[in-house]
Amino acid sequence: MARSNRDDFAPKTIRIAYDRVAGRCSICGAQTKGPSQEGPDKVSNVGEAAHICAAAPRGKRYDPNMTPEERKGIDNCIWLCKYHAGLIDTDDATYTVDKLKQFKKEAEARAAAGLLRADGSPETDPLLALVPLGDKDARNVFQFNSGAVGLFGREKEMDMLREFALGDDGDRFRWFAIAAAGGAGKTRLAYELQNELLATHEWTCVLLSNRAWGRLSELSALYPGKTLFIADYVAPHIKELGEWIKELSGEGHKRNTPLRLLLLERDTRDENGQVSWYESIVAYDYENNRPYGEGCPYELKQIGHEAMPRLIRAFAGFSAEKAAAEGESVTALPPGDEEKVWKKLGEIDPVLERPLFAMILTDAWLRDPDAKRWGREELLREIVSREKSVLEKRIKAFHAPGNNALTDACLHLWMAATVMGTGGHIGAEKLLSLMPEEAGVITRCAEAHAQELDSIDLKGHEKLLQ
Repeated sequence: MARSNRDDFAPKTIRIAYDRVAGRCSICGAQTKGPSQEGPDKVSNVGEAAHICAAAPRGKRYDPNMTPEERKGIDNCIWLCKYHAGLIDTDDATYTVDKLKQFKKEAEARAAAGLLRADGSPETDPLLALVPLGDKDARNVFQFNSGAVGLFGREKEMDMLREFALGDDGDRFRWFAIAAAGGAGKTRLAYELQNELLATHEWTCVLLSNRAWGRLSELSALYPGKTLFIADYVAPHIKELGEWIKELSGEGHKRNTPLRLLLLERDTRDENGQVSWYESIVAYDYENNRPYGEGCPYELKQIGHEAMPRLIRAFAGFSAEKAAAEGESVTALPPGDEEKVWKKLGEIDPVLERPLFAMILTDAWLRDPDAKRWGREELLREIVSREKSVLEKRIKAFHAPGNNALTDACLHLWMAATVMGTGGHIGAEKLLSLMPEEAGVITRCAEAHAQELDSIDLKGHEKLLQ
C-alpha cells in the first residue's frame, strides 16, 4: 500500500482543536455539532480540523521547512465549519498563515471567556476584544470600530499607550485610566491599541463584559499569556476593580508575562476637579495601587487645529463614496468647507470639539442644507435620530421595559448628557431643568412605579446620566 504524502492530524489532535474552541468555527463562530434527526444516538457534524499550513505539497500555505510532526501538530490545526474549511483553501491571499493563527487565538479566547458566563454562550455578551463591525452594521459608520476613517490627532496618546503596554521596566502588572466625554474617542484609542497588540500574535485582548465583574480574580489565571484587559464604563464597578487591582499589585500575585488593564469612563469631575470613580479605585491601596505614568486619569483634549480639518475632509470623502455606492445623490464637500464645518462644530461643542460630533455634522452638511444653520439642539436631534435604535434597546433592557414614553424621555436625557456633558460641565439637576418635559415623564413614572423604576428615580438620576 502506497504511503500518503499528506501529514494528516491524529484523532486526538482533532479532538483537542474542537474542544479548545467549544466546537465552534474559529472564523464565523458557528456551532458545528448537534443532534441529528436520524435517531436519538445520531450526531450531525458540519465542522472539520483544517491545516493552517497545508498537509501536502501544492496545498495552500504549504511550508516545506516544517517537519511532518509540526505539520500535523496542534499548532497547525484550526477548527472550522465546512464552509470556511473549503474557503481558506481557495484564497491564501486573504487567509494567510498569520490571519488563520489570529482567528484560532481569538476563537480559543472566546471559548475561554465563555467559561466565565452563567449560561456559557459564547455568542452572548462576548469578552474578546473590541471587534470590527460586520457588514450588517455597515450603516453605523460613526462607531469607533467602523473603519470609516483613520485615527487623527492622537499620536501622543497612542505613543503613551504603546509605552504603557509594551514598556519593559519589570512591571508584570500595570493599569491606566482614560477619562473623556462621550464621543471624544477614548474607546477608539483602546481599539487601536488592541489591534496593534493583536497584530503581533503575542497578545490576547479582552473586553470585560457585564458578567465578568463578579469573577475578576479568575481572569488572571485564565489568560496566562501577554494580556490586555479593557474595561469600559467602569464607574458602577469601583469595588470589584479596586479589589482586583489591589490583588494584582500585591506581592503574592506571581506572573511571568505582562498583564495590562485599561479603564475607560466619562470625565465626570467634581467642583474640585477630582474624578470620583478614579479616586475611589486608588483608595483601595494607595501606596501599592498607583497607575502607570503621570496624569492619570488621562483627560482627552481636542485633537487639534491640524487634525480636525483632515478628519472632516476624510470623513466627507468616505460618506460621499458610501452614498454613491448605495445609489444616493450626495454632493462632495467643496474645497475649503472643512473649515466651515469645523467653525460650526466650535459653536456647537466649543470645549471639546469631539470627533464623533465632527463626523455627524460633516455627514449632515453633505445631505442637509439646513445643517449650516444648526445649533446644539439640532445636533442633539440628529444624534438621537441616528443612535435611537441602539440606545432604545439598552434603555428598555435596563431602565424602562414596556414604557415607550419613559424610554423616549430616557433616550433624550441620555443623548443630552452626551452632548452637553455631566459632572463638572453641567450637573444632572441643571440638565433636568433644561428638559422639563422629559423630567416630568420620569417623575410621574417614578412616583407610580417607585420600586420597579428605582434605577431612574430622580433620586438616582446620576445613574441614568453616567
